[in-house]
Amino acid sequence: MENIKNKYRNLKLAGSAPNCGIVAIAYAVNMPLNTVTSDFKEVLNFHGNWKGRTSTRDRKTLMDLYGLKYIQLEYKSNTFGKWVKNEMNRNKHYLVRVTNHVFNIDKGILIDQYSIIPAGSCNKLKKRMRDVLEIIN
Repeated sequence: MENIKNKYRNLKLAGSAPNCGIVAIAYAVNMPLNTVTSDFKEVLNFHGNWKGRTSTRDRKTLMDLYGLKYIQLEYKSNTFGKWVKNEMNRNKHYLVRVTNHVFNIDKGILIDQYSIIPAGSCNKLKKRMRDVLEIIN
């Protein structure tokens, strides 16, 4: 848990901005949030009043750029809570997308721009599952 908290401290998070995808990538690659944000803007040509909203394709593009290895996982559960209970491996690292949010699950701990908490006790358990990437490096 201490390793997770140390990586989290490097992010200098931006409250309620719609930047969960950027925060998730910054945590996964262990880079400063402002560096990842700049890379998103440059590589994906985001300009003007872009606040940080990303798509799965955008996140995969940056993960590929940083050399982050991942596997797209199939899942059976329709809600995050069921996935945590029935499918999540507590020894692995995931990038999870649920309805309107993206976050990391690292060794059973949910990490997003708001908090670090055990995945099974968060307020997102009823959210619909949309995408799961297992981070493998």
